[in-house]
Amino acid sequence: LGIGLLGDVTAGVVALVVYCFRHRAPLFVTLAVIGLSTVSTFAAGTAVLALVSLATRRRGVEIAVGSAAMLVTGLVGEQLVFPGGDVPLWQATLVSVVFLALVVVVGVAIGQRRALVQSLRERAALLEREQAVREDRAREQERAHIAREMHDVLGHRLSLVALHAGALEFRGRSL
Repeated sequence: LGIGLLGDVTAGVVALVVYCFRHRAPLFVTLAVIGLSTVSTFAAGTAVLALVSLATRRRGVEIAVGSAAMLVTGLVGEQLVFPGGDVPLWQATLVSVVFLALVVVVGVAIGQRRALVQSLRERAALLEREQAVREDRAREQERAHIAREMHDVLGHRLSLVALHAGALEFRGRSL
């Protein structure tokens, strides 16, 4: 019993370590952790997490392979732990399928939520860029308006200076 428990704990720890690499090779890691869960009850929780993580990617083939592996290894593991148990195979299969469907639905929902949040972040960034462009355009239009006003005012003043200078010149000759 002591060696069995030590092996179970060791397989559970190995499953946790392997689980940390799920982003590099999600399907391979999920299958490896599921394989470890066949012989280790401590690895079963990690296998469920790995399947949820795999389902967040929302790729049907990967989900089907992972779910099938989990179903088969779960049924094989049950026969290893409870050989000749009282539960008929069809009932164990039905419970496993319902559980796996629930796990996959949770994973897919998490994946959809992540995709929604990502799209909302992208949209917010796009709106911020558009707002910055509108602000820049408004600033440029205001500068152009001020420049036109200054040009008009300066032109008017120069016209007045020229008019006064002409008047002074004319008046200066008559005196």
